[in-house]
Amino acid sequence: MRRSLIAILGVLSLIPLSVAAAAIVGLGVSRGAPVGAVALATIGVVVLPCVGIGGLTAKRGAGLVAGALVWPALLLAGLPAYFPGERQEAISTGLGFLAVPWGTETSLRAAALGDALGALLGEEPPLGRPPPVAAEPVEEPADAVAAVADDTPAAPPALFEGGGADEIALPYEGEGRSLRIPVTFEQGGGSAEIWMIFDTGATYTTLTTASLRELGVKVPADAPEITLNTANGQRSAHLVLLDRVWLGGFQVEGVTVAVCDECATDDSAGLLGLNVTGNFTVTMDPGRRELVLKPRDGEQDRKLDVQHWVDIAATATAWSDGRVLVEVTADSRASRPIRDVVVGIHCAGDDFRATLRELPPHDGAAEEVRLPRGVDCSAYRISLDGGRW
Repeated sequence: MRRSLIAILGVLSLIPLSVAAAAIVGLGVSRGAPVGAVALATIGVVVLPCVGIGGLTAKRGAGLVAGALVWPALLLAGLPAYFPGERQEAISTGLGFLAVPWGTETSLRAAALGDALGALLGEEPPLGRPPPVAAEPVEEPADAVAAVADDTPAAPPALFEGGGADEIALPYEGEGRSLRIPVTFEQGGGSAEIWMIFDTGATYTTLTTASLRELGVKVPADAPEITLNTANGQRSAHLVLLDRVWLGGFQVEGVTVAVCDECATDDSAGLLGLNVTGNFTVTMDPGRRELVLKPRDGEQDRKLDVQHWVDIAATATAWSDGRVLVEVTADSRASRPIRDVVVGIHCAGDDFRATLRELPPHDGAAEEVRLPRGVDCSAYRISLDGGRW
């Protein structure tokens, strides 16, 4: 009777032993570890402790069964302390990987079984958290005193700054599609107030070569280019990135400007496009001959300004166990940091997004994302869906 009970418990012990082994395999596989290293880790972390517990008892058979029941349970219970939030996915990945020799369909079914087993273990307790990031020392900038003296903010200013006002009125001149308003452009240490045409049909703000020269801006030969539809037909125009644009007391940080001499008139130096005006709700007051501008609620997406300064790429890898991993990379040509770069991943009938939180100036960043298991991403395309300065 006792032997029969031990035999039954021995068979049952294979379940926690297999689940624990799958978890360790899944953790290694998801991190791209070599198969040999994963196998050694599984033996060392799962199998050998069970054997060691069995060796502590006089009855080797009963001891091994006890070890195979107790140690995997302890291992699975303690796993969230070292790998928070990964237990269920690790079990699913491990079972799917171990079932690869029997085909993709079997692997997918094994992964689904792993999801179910992981769910049976319940919600993972918050036993651990990611290790703390080393704090960076705060250094007083050399020009901090000067920045205070000339009222220049030492920290990057917010998107809008209006001295507490909710809206501002700008005088305009002209009629119809030729409304002209005064706009101040800043670049480096220079600034210039320029009369611009308020054009609701223009996507990008434009300036003449002479106006940019007044701001000290030289257009690089390798500057990005776009095609503009002007009154004289389509024109290819280089792009430059200016520090900020002021509309009365409101400023817009990081504005992409197209170089277009043909877009100027005798009374204006260019067009004020949607990449600036789209950040505001605009109301016209013909009686006062004013445009009333009010910043839109919330932080605005700056894709129009960002998109020409970011090169994105992605590589999708489909594994035989049904995992689909996509590595998204972005390289910046901008002179200022870019954040919240949203890259759309479009597979066959399924759309996903990856977000790169920080993209330093003239540098790159990468993010690896996991798509749902079994998604068909053999053919895919990517798109830039958002970004902010």
